[in-house]
Amino acid sequence: MPESRFERYLVAANRAIIFIMMAVMATLVFVNVVTRYVFNFSIIWAEEVSQYLMIWIAYLGAGLALREGRHVAVEMLQDRLPTALGRRVRMAVGGLVLAFLGAVTVLGFQFVVFVWNHKTGRRADMKLIRRGPGRSLAVKVNPFSRRPCVAVSVY
Repeated sequence: MPESRFERYLVAANRAIIFIMMAVMATLVFVNVVTRYVFNFSIIWAEEVSQYLMIWIAYLGAGLALREGRHVAVEMLQDRLPTALGRRVRMAVGGLVLAFLGAVTVLGFQFVVFVWNHKTGRRADMKLIRRGPGRSLAVKVNPFSRRPCVAVSVY
């Protein structure tokens, strides 16, 4: 079946977005390494943005690879089967993959809903008190006590 014009534009846009995201990620990581080891400071958000870019590149690239048949596959069994049976086996495997991805999606959403308002244990009960330029004090607040206790870490 020939591709429509919209489909060609969509695939081209997908490739361009993946290319731009990879270029941004590589540049960001390179600049962060240079600033860390040459100028002795680090871009605090570079690692997190790079991780999110990598996730989006993987998702967008997986769809593109599926479209072009570039995913790794073991085709020995289906190649030895008769054509009609091989087609059924491919459809069954596709259905199993779809069911697995659906289960992962549902469980992922349930996990996100579960942890949405939770705070991490290490920083949840810490409050930062500014004590002038360059001096800060981390105060640990116990929710079961009215008295705050001073933490060991002084910034």
